[in-house]
Amino acid sequence: MNSFNHFAYGAVGEWRDRGVAGLSPDPADPGYHHVVIQPRPGGGLTSARATLATVYGEVTSGWERAGGTLRLTAGSATFSGT
Repeated sequence: MNSFNHFAYGAVGEWRDRGVAGLSPDPADPGYHHVVIQPRPGGGLTSARATLATVYGEVTSGWERAGGTLRLTAGSATFSGT
């Protein structure tokens, strides 16, 4: 392996963050100022979690499927600077 800066790694990360965990910027207010959380559980996955660092703070989305129930957790650490 020569480099970790490769398109394939970014594509996997985007699939995980946007697709599986459901973290994406609000199309009406891009730049992760507002975040849309729409996870897409499926396949053989029983849980997923992603944390995304934005200029406004960290945003987290996670889900777990157990016993016919889907539990979603989401949170943010809001930027509080000058």
